[in-house]
Amino acid sequence: MHDDQELDTYQPPSPAGAFLQIMLGVIFLLLMIVGLVAGWGTFLKAAPILVQILAVLVAIAGPGAVIAKGGKSLYLDVQHMRAVHIRVRMDEAQLQALEDARWRENHKAEAEAERIRAEAERIRAEAEKVLSSVEWDDQGNAARWDPQTRRMIQLQGQMREHPSLSSLHYRNDYRDTSTRVSEEQQPHPLLTTGELRIPTFSESLATGEIGPGQRDMLFCYEIIVDDASGQVSISPIRGAIGEQHTQLVVAGSQSGKTTYMANNMGQAAILRSLFYIIDPHRNHPEKSIAAKMGAFKDWFIVPPAMTHDEIRRLLAHATRVRDDRIAGKPTPYDGYHIMVVVDEVPALMANQRSSDKQLRQLYLNLALFMQSLGIQTAKFGMTGLFASQFATKEQLGEIDFRDACMSQLIMRLHPTQAQAMRILGPDAVREIPKFRPGHGFLLLSDSTEVRRVASGNVTAQDLAYLAHLLPPSPLAKLGAKAGRKQIESGTIIPIRDDVEPPLFAAESRSNVGGKPVGNDIPDAVQAKLDGLGIPESSIMLKVDRVTELLGHNKGDIMRAVWNVTPGRSKAYEDAEVEYALVMEIIKHHQAHVRMGRQAQG
Repeated sequence: MHDDQELDTYQPPSPAGAFLQIMLGVIFLLLMIVGLVAGWGTFLKAAPILVQILAVLVAIAGPGAVIAKGGKSLYLDVQHMRAVHIRVRMDEAQLQALEDARWRENHKAEAEAERIRAEAERIRAEAEKVLSSVEWDDQGNAARWDPQTRRMIQLQGQMREHPSLSSLHYRNDYRDTSTRVSEEQQPHPLLTTGELRIPTFSESLATGEIGPGQRDMLFCYEIIVDDASGQVSISPIRGAIGEQHTQLVVAGSQSGKTTYMANNMGQAAILRSLFYIIDPHRNHPEKSIAAKMGAFKDWFIVPPAMTHDEIRRLLAHATRVRDDRIAGKPTPYDGYHIMVVVDEVPALMANQRSSDKQLRQLYLNLALFMQSLGIQTAKFGMTGLFASQFATKEQLGEIDFRDACMSQLIMRLHPTQAQAMRILGPDAVREIPKFRPGHGFLLLSDSTEVRRVASGNVTAQDLAYLAHLLPPSPLAKLGAKAGRKQIESGTIIPIRDDVEPPLFAAESRSNVGGKPVGNDIPDAVQAKLDGLGIPESSIMLKVDRVTELLGHNKGDIMRAVWNVTPGRSKAYEDAEVEYALVMEIIKHHQAHVRMGRQAQG
């Protein structure tokens, strides 16, 4: 209740009094009626008519007045009780509203107090950080405030921007009691006493970090240093294969460049990737990326290119695939990521200074193609992986494609070349020549920060084992023989080095009675393909894949080949049309095979 409200002092009479009045009136009325009835005869004889009427009215009016007064009192008492009840409820509601308002004010005050405490804690932490940060001198020494012991600790090192990567000694009596597995205990200026260990490719395979069924790429491991304790740990850097975009790896000799590339390519094959490879060192057993990836030769769209003519054919083929993907036209490789791998970029780009005009144009076109991979094709499932020992524009030719490479990895390298990449500070540039193989600085496309990273070792045997675990490549038939020079019906691109790759469809045909057998398509089916705008190369790839899956039910084949689920979707309806055409071609081929056997028999 509000303070300005007056206190109601009225006390109503009890309803029992009014009820008693009514009862008395009723009794009085009954007595009058009884008396009149009993003496009615005598009363009529003795009294005149007016007296008789007056007597009857008085007999009725007296009790009636008593009854009416009692009824009125009862009515007023009931109404007053109802009013009091309503007022009590209103007062209770008003009191509850006041309590709710006070609770909200208290809650708001508590939240504000919590915010002030959090702000005070943040300011205290920033003050502690400022107090803890002491600049390094020219000799690489500094002092650090330890908030736990409340004492200053002397630090010694040779790297200002990345003190955790140099040989730091936080306490003279420090002793590592952790159970982490360590590498060979050999001193190195970039890590704290060699206690860091990077999992190898085979170890990651064994633990399931990579291998059949993995859903994303394990690019490498980030090296993380705890500012307070100085302890070094690693964290995997993972992401979708497209997140890496086109990557430029700049690294000197024996820096782990080829190993890093093979690690990524092996995982890319798991994630449905096919490869173009340009490798000037193809014939070198140790330095060749193509040789190291030999177990995945069935995933190469064309054989690895080394000579000018091979590079010209590969570039023409890859350019057509790129243009068709951008234009939305079907290609034999729809549903697969395509990675274009170019090793030893400076050696290739040096041909831009050749006196041969055609040769100069070839490698200008190659540089433009590499630039386009970084600028416009990632969204179409086509990226590049380029490797170079130099980073200066003079060494990379007239077309500067460095900035088009959204991801960049710098491994052990001469400081002048590292500085040319324009992503490292001066201290990191000075230290990078001391990096171990496999270590470097990585700038991914989705980040603005350079990360200190490392990649585990991978051998050709590891890659061969992984290839053994995977299903057959879509570019080679399951039952193809190793010595075959041509791949039988349905395979789109040959994988042998001694087979010249065509632009798209490689049709192998045998003759039975002078009639072509193999990839020959019936005229009726060809007319349907032309009407639907489906390229022969695309339908023949699906013929090959469906042939391998014959014996499975239609739903499984549709999911495996067309990546659609049975239903009423437009994609499934289109796939059913292609499925019917594929089955007609397969039946046509089977009929020709039977005819051939009969002719030979």
